[in-house]
Amino acid sequence: MGEWVLKVLFNYDWLHAKLSSMSIHDVLADFDAAIKAGPSDPELGLLASALRVGGPNIGCNANSLAFDLLGRLLVYYDYQALLSLLTYLLICVFFILSLLSFVTVYNVFILA
Repeated sequence: MGEWVLKVLFNYDWLHAKLSSMSIHDVLADFDAAIKAGPSDPELGLLASALRVGGPNIGCNANSLAFDLLGRLLVYYDYQALLSLLTYLLICVFFILSLLSFVTVYNVFILA
């Protein structure tokens, strides 16, 4: 896998920012170009297929990206060979925890 793929396509912040400003089809076009350009990579294929399946949800709300990817890719968490995917899932978990902590604090202020 190329170094740019690891730095760009497996970067949660980049993916979230691109989904916030562009459509899911533009993001999938980037994944398709990376898949065609390089050798077969199972991690890239899994991430691209998870984005394809979750496209309607993610396209409507980019903040659901972490929840959607975690739900679709958590099955592959025990595969040690998929190291980039494991780190990506951990980033999704941290993003979800930051959102949940915000919601909890927000609810406390609303109820107080």
